[in-house]
Amino acid sequence: MANNFLIKSMVSGFLPMLPDALKQLDSVISKSLTEQPLQGTESSAAFVLVSGKDGRAYILTAFFDEEDKIVRTGEQQLATEFLQQLIKNSI
Repeated sequence: MANNFLIKSMVSGFLPMLPDALKQLDSVISKSLTEQPLQGTESSAAFVLVSGKDGRAYILTAFFDEEDKIVRTGEQQLATEFLQQLIKNSI
């Protein structure tokens, strides 16, 4: 129980900073998506949250055509690792 209180106290101290931090993450995500190399008929890229066969959450890069159909998927990594990388890149 003491650990839960400590964790809640630590997290609540960071809550006021979240809006600014999320704005920075938004720009890092947008920049990362625009830097994805498009091939052939691809018109855009997106990060998609999926559930793996192991039940864990993953983020994969999906590439879309003009009709918003996925035509290719790229890199996939654990959602926690993806978020940690984004946070590291935004600092």
